[in-house]
Amino acid sequence: MKIIIVSHGTFAQAMKDTARMIVGEVQDVYAFGIVSGEKLELFDEKIETVLREAKEKGEEVFVFSDMFFGTPFNTMVRLMKTYDVYHYTGISMPVLLECLTLKDSMNAEELKAHIEEISTDTFMNVNEFIKNCEE
Repeated sequence: MKIIIVSHGTFAQAMKDTARMIVGEVQDVYAFGIVSGEKLELFDEKIETVLREAKEKGEEVFVFSDMFFGTPFNTMVRLMKTYDVYHYTGISMPVLLECLTLKDSMNAEELKAHIEEISTDTFMNVNEFIKNCEE
């Protein structure tokens, strides 16, 4: 299974680097960021190279984009017309870490169900959490 992170700027690479610090090196993880002045076609080509390879090998692909309707998101939606991927937007480090640690022990449908279940628990109001703990 391949995991692709797409973002504006260097956010995708920073997510990958931070995840590596926490869980160690993980194979088949790719980070692509669109930078100011870069032609969109080059960004598309980088991603499509990985998608094409995965398709040829029959590998499943999870894609995480940084934000809804941004250029990286729109690029992936366009590529989804040709490539079968699981695409999620609004990536967070907890969700990425779950995927990285479980991608080799679950199939894509199991991983999809798992991250959809835990994703609602990864964003919280800490003030409310502390208040509830004190009561």
